[in-house]
Amino acid sequence: MQKLSLTTKLALVLSALSLALILTILMVIKTSFDKGFDRYINRSIAVRMEALAEHLANNAEVVPALLQNRRNWDRYLRGYYRDLAGDHEPGNEPQPEARHGKEGDPFGPGGRRYVWLLNAEAMPGRHGAVPPPEMLRTRPVIVNREVMGHIAWLPVKARDNALDALFAAHQHRLFAWIAFFAVLGSCLLAWPLSRFLVNPIRRLSKAMHALMQRDYQQRVPIESRDELGVLASDFNLMAQTLEEHDAQQRQWLADISHELRTPLGVLKGELEAIEDGVMVLDDSRVRSLSEEVNQLARLVDDLHQLAVTQMSHLRYQFETVDLAAFMQQLSYRLESMMQQAGLQWHLHAGETPLLVRADSQRLEQLVMNLVQNSIRYTSAGGQVKVQVVVDNGITLIWEDSEPGIDEQDLEHLFDRFYRVENSRQRSLGGSGLGLFIVANIAEAHGVKPRAESSPLGGLKLIFRFAPVN
Repeated sequence: MQKLSLTTKLALVLSALSLALILTILMVIKTSFDKGFDRYINRSIAVRMEALAEHLANNAEVVPALLQNRRNWDRYLRGYYRDLAGDHEPGNEPQPEARHGKEGDPFGPGGRRYVWLLNAEAMPGRHGAVPPPEMLRTRPVIVNREVMGHIAWLPVKARDNALDALFAAHQHRLFAWIAFFAVLGSCLLAWPLSRFLVNPIRRLSKAMHALMQRDYQQRVPIESRDELGVLASDFNLMAQTLEEHDAQQRQWLADISHELRTPLGVLKGELEAIEDGVMVLDDSRVRSLSEEVNQLARLVDDLHQLAVTQMSHLRYQFETVDLAAFMQQLSYRLESMMQQAGLQWHLHAGETPLLVRADSQRLEQLVMNLVQNSIRYTSAGGQVKVQVVVDNGITLIWEDSEPGIDEQDLEHLFDRFYRVENSRQRSLGGSGLGLFIVANIAEAHGVKPRAESSPLGGLKLIFRFAPVN
């Protein structure tokens, strides 16, 4: 069984809703018209009965005779209606009650009587059977402030009279045709309207399939500010993020290939030279090969650290950490490492707890990368100074001494594989990934690292953490 498209479903729903709404409106209008038309007819009859009561009051001498004999009353009514129908003033046309029988006939269809003359006590007297009082409407016949009798009549409905029923039926047919064309028009409009509403989703679906084919340049137009507009904006943001990530991945592969090519090329060249007998495999050659292997091992280790920091950001275990106490605990180990490298170590953290939200394991990894960076690039006999202070947050400041870094290089220090060649004064060259890893870890903690020139002559790195209240 073929599934219905969203456009078809939406068109059917809109058509069904329109049909239900129009039919409901039709029933309400029909009911309102029927009730209103019946009220109009009965009000017209009431006006006519008022006139009849006034006519009887002006001819009070005939009232007793009319009460005594029903036939006299019937003849009186026929004459009254005949005179009224034969000579009426403009705007005083015969009213609907005169049409309930023949012209001038006080009886309804099938000879049904609908007008009676009751006595002063509203009793039928000699007029025979009369419907129950609760079914009747009455108007008194008053002569000299004395009630001589009552005009009584039955309320009627439009269907009780052929002309009224014909008029009502005509109106009903008109309502039905209007409803029919309204339903037809709504159904015809439902299809293009549903296509108009679904088109943004179609475009989004098409762009999504293109995105699945790694076409990250796909974008969808934002044509509204509703939920579909927000969805289109989110899609464009996702596509842009994927495009940037794809570009980073391509650059990442190119950078890795370039970085691995150099030590591997050196190793390959030296090994081929030894194999061809151009070079002798002596102690110095072994040390040279060992240095290249160590350099390659450091690069692979840095690549592994970078992959961990980039791919495991969702696995950070954040907790409340006293940054001052944390640095003091690491200080003993770091001081030993600095002494072995011929550097002086200075830590100023204070005794006041400085609480931040951090993953202590990743935070230690950040500090160790800073240590390795200082050891590699700080001249022997230099110093490393670290401070943990309160400054618009809780700030970790890492400084080392000469050599310094040019201003144009500072903004690139946290780029991947970026190295300041003229600053590499030590034999332990880095891969250019250390500070990039530091930046990754810092940003995972919501910290944007900043690099400046240090008053000590070297590099100053600033990490500002949000405090824990």
